[in-house]
Amino acid sequence: MTTLQQRHQGPHHPLTLPIPIPVRITNRDTITSQRNPIANGLVNPEQLRKVRHTKQIPTTLTSARIHNPANCVQITLATAMESTVACAPENVFVPSVLLSNVMSLAPKTDEIQHCVVHANERLKFESTLPSTKIPNLLICNLRSLTSKVDELDAVVSFNQTDMVCITETWLSPAIPDNLVSLSNFNLFRNDRLVSNGGGVCAYINSNIYCRRIEEFENSSIESLWLSVRPKKLPRSVSVILLAVVYHSTASRQTENVELYSHIQTNVDSFLYSHPKALVLITGDFNFRSTGLDANHLKRIAGLTQIVKVATRADVTLDWCLTNSKVDNIYESIQLPPIGTSDHYTILMKAQPSPSKPDNSHIWKRDLRDSRIRPFGLNYFLMMFGIAKNWPKILITFLLPLHHILTL
Repeated sequence: MTTLQQRHQGPHHPLTLPIPIPVRITNRDTITSQRNPIANGLVNPEQLRKVRHTKQIPTTLTSARIHNPANCVQITLATAMESTVACAPENVFVPSVLLSNVMSLAPKTDEIQHCVVHANERLKFESTLPSTKIPNLLICNLRSLTSKVDELDAVVSFNQTDMVCITETWLSPAIPDNLVSLSNFNLFRNDRLVSNGGGVCAYINSNIYCRRIEEFENSSIESLWLSVRPKKLPRSVSVILLAVVYHSTASRQTENVELYSHIQTNVDSFLYSHPKALVLITGDFNFRSTGLDANHLKRIAGLTQIVKVATRADVTLDWCLTNSKVDNIYESIQLPPIGTSDHYTILMKAQPSPSKPDNSHIWKRDLRDSRIRPFGLNYFLMMFGIAKNWPKILITFLLPLHHILTL
């Protein structure tokens, strides 16, 4: 929002103030008329209903008290406003109005100027605040990433996903990153080197800080471990430990034990340095062929499998293991397979945190005259010489004290 310099033509005190509105303010009635924009002809009700129905521009009228010396009320009108000149919704300037009854303007000009500047800074800051929810997550077994990059890009963009975990990429060092890159995403990959097939990778939104934890990787296990730190997370989460694992169908009990130890060691090590971290371990675990047990992972590492839909035919082979204590942190949604893959694509859609009821209690002392005496306030007033009922105070406090001292 651009702050405009408007001159207030008061009867005695001409003053130039930065006021965040697009019209010239000449008297108090002009400011007050912004309280009800529909009643005062600034907004056409029919246009509001049309805009609200088409969802082109959100329509809200909010009033919030700002904690500042002038104790002003900021009213933000976020809607399309009709003016005398017809204009398209994208060209409409939406004003923000600051209302205050200052009771004499002259001695409060500095405070009002501070108030206006503070309000503009607050609006600018709040408009750039990122979401506080956990990023959405996409899980899929692609069976060759190279031939499905364009379709994957469309799926990720349509579902507004910030983290993508892919198994069976079938990549090799001969395939460069730019051949399988997604716009506005950083690519991390761990290719299978000893034979064809396999491999894992992850795409992380470029606006999210992410670091690869190479010391957690094991050459005998196809896994990728990342430390992901979005700009703003719920208070209960400090950082996200994201892993992608591919457990081949050729794995047996020996490989299962090694994977159990691999996951437990890495999770314990990360939680030791980040106790409030959210752990998300995704991938194709092929438990039907390998005999891997999700309940055993819950016992040794405290991880719960939260994918509730089938990922291949009627079986859930692709898992998402988490240490979250919230039951519905993610909603698992089954999407169609990408390309010729035989696995469904799974969208883990983050759910908003349930709002807790406000159980706080505010205790306020009863300062009525009838309740002052039990708190002994008259005694302290008397000590400072500002009590009014001297005879009553003498009878109540000093005479009993005199009897006690003379015993």
